[in-house]
Amino acid sequence: RRLKAGAARDHILGVAAVSGRGEAFKSGGRVVKNVTGYDLSKLMANSWGTLAVLTDVTFKVLPAAETEVTLAIRGLLDDAAVAAMA
Repeated sequence: RRLKAGAARDHILGVAAVSGRGEAFKSGGRVVKNVTGYDLSKLMANSWGTLAVLTDVTFKVLPAAETEVTLAIRGLLDDAAVAAMA
């Protein structure tokens, strides 16, 4: 899924969190077109809870696929397997 849809952090639009000092803050927004300042939402997604506790997360979602196929590739190096799936 990551090859097709990207990482989870790429789908986070905004967060509400509480810092280690107990201060509540918000970052990002509820729409895709929110490009001012630093992208703290992605930073929080990659911090694994070490910078703050996320209390509210807004995600961008993709439409469900019409069909789904599973492909198992064995015996190939990672680069060759990625090239075969592209």
